[in-house]
Amino acid sequence: MAASIGYPIRRREGAATTYVVPVQRRTPKFAAPPASPSSFKPEPVLAMDEYENILNIMRSMVHVMERSANAFEHIGEEDLRSHFVVQLNGQYE
Repeated sequence: MAASIGYPIRRREGAATTYVVPVQRRTPKFAAPPASPSSFKPEPVLAMDEYENILNIMRSMVHVMERSANAFEHIGEEDLRSHFVVQLNGQYE
């Protein structure tokens, strides 16, 4: 196919023949809220940027469901939840 173009094409020395997209799984960062002088034991909270990323993943899944309504029309609530969990597990450990 390259020869049919009519331009001489040479492979560059040291050029990669394929490209692998790096997989970057995220680990949510939990931080304890500031402690108070009382006996209250604070619980870990999810960082706001991680929370926003999770909401974006959920919105994207909703768009997939809206665009492919026939595929999701007859599945139950548990199966719908599984589709969301699959998307979240793809980005979080």
